[in-house]
Amino acid sequence: MNFFERINISFSDCVKKYHLEFLPSYLEDYYNGRLLRVKESVTLDSLEIDDIDEMGGTIILFEKDLIIENALTQSNVDYGPTVIVKGNVSAKNIAFGGACIIIKGDVTVEQTMIGIYNHGVINITGKVTAEYIISDDHCFSIYDKGSKGIFLGFQDLRYHAKDVLSGKYYDDAEENIKIDKIIEAIKKGNSIKKNGNIVSQVQKAIDKFKASKNAKLNLSNLNLTEIPEEIFQLENIKELDLSNNPLKELSLKGMQTDHLKSINLACCSLTEFPIDILNINQIESIDLSFNTISSLPEELPVLNQLKKLLLSHCNFTEFPCILYQVVNLEYLDLGFQDEETLFLIDKALQSLKVLLLSGNANINITAPQPKLYELNISHCLMDTFPIALTKSTHLTHLDMTYNHKMRWLPDEFSELKKLKKLSFSILYMEESHIKILQKLPKLQYIANFLKSDNPFYGNQVAQALLAVKNWNTLVIDSVLEDQTIIDAIVLRENLKKFIMGEYEVDIKEARQCLGVSF
Repeated sequence: MNFFERINISFSDCVKKYHLEFLPSYLEDYYNGRLLRVKESVTLDSLEIDDIDEMGGTIILFEKDLIIENALTQSNVDYGPTVIVKGNVSAKNIAFGGACIIIKGDVTVEQTMIGIYNHGVINITGKVTAEYIISDDHCFSIYDKGSKGIFLGFQDLRYHAKDVLSGKYYDDAEENIKIDKIIEAIKKGNSIKKNGNIVSQVQKAIDKFKASKNAKLNLSNLNLTEIPEEIFQLENIKELDLSNNPLKELSLKGMQTDHLKSINLACCSLTEFPIDILNINQIESIDLSFNTISSLPEELPVLNQLKKLLLSHCNFTEFPCILYQVVNLEYLDLGFQDEETLFLIDKALQSLKVLLLSGNANINITAPQPKLYELNISHCLMDTFPIALTKSTHLTHLDMTYNHKMRWLPDEFSELKKLKKLSFSILYMEESHIKILQKLPKLQYIANFLKSDNPFYGNQVAQALLAVKNWNTLVIDSVLEDQTIIDAIVLRENLKKFIMGEYEVDIKEARQCLGVSF
């Protein structure tokens, strides 16, 4: 290849003389002191870069355009030279491996451009146009957002490989593209494009929505930064799932929301409550979990049909008092907020049936919740059960596990006559605890999560609970060592389930071993 000018030069002099200030400094560690420079544009039938420098360390500089009629390749996936093109690049196909490739201009590829394995780097300042642009675990950066093609292996998840590649280039069993087959196609000049219509992930979701009877549109996990225009004309959407997309903000303008009942925006990088939701008068369910939202708008009560609000793992530092005015709210999840959270609930949420507050260290509930039937206050560092909640007499499910400071239950706890399912973390069952539990006529499920390696505590709790007659399900997170206690539990006539640690006891088999049956 006699079009190269071969120059021996230091890395610093090379950078300065040829205006390569954009080169990463770490490349100096691999530089072998040799620069290969092409002053003018060059046109070739094909080019294998490893034929120029198989071992790597050389800087190959194209000052102008690089035009390849067929395949431009760099096959060694472990290492390669530094290749710089200051102009544009065009080729029928391109495959790069372990080299550092920097292209300042545009890249035009008739068929496929691919970066293979994670040892190499492709950095393109200009626009890329190709049938397919593929990153196989490669450090592949394209800065021009006007680039066009089907992207695979990038954060852009508009297409799934299975839907756009010809069958022989995708492994159904492994759910992955066949790199060797794609490289073979590139070198032969063959297209890897699937015959027929190419369908995007968004279009697949739309098609599924149109075919469904539940009117749910699922656009989750597509790396969307905004609402796709394709859905603006869809009518009768009742459920919209946009979870796990980096939306940052939400605009519903232009979208038909007259029938929308539920919207899921969990894990969407939102910092504020999306104001456009306030215009959806009939909305019943909103999921904003795992966003950095720290407040709710004063206008929230206009959503008088709102029944379910999920706000777990957000940044609330105090209980949002505006929720007292959301008159039909039945389900509220405020679990795992900011470490500095101080939740004071001093009024009744009149319609609330389910309240999830787990993972918050400072909770003070001073007002009964008249319709509450499920409460989760696990992992809350509580030392006693809130007295006010003993007047929430509709309570049927209560989880207060991993509050290891909670050593006793108030006598008023026995007023929870409808309680069916109780989970707690008490190391030692006092006689007073047993007397309280004996006064709960509908208690069927008891779980005690100790997180203790001392078998004494598990045995003591299990033995004490034998005096409580009504329960038919017992879950203890440790394996009991006292066989007499295990046998006594198995012999309870009403027993339906018994779990020790990760082991569920086969009750029928255990009873057969004891020579009894019911």
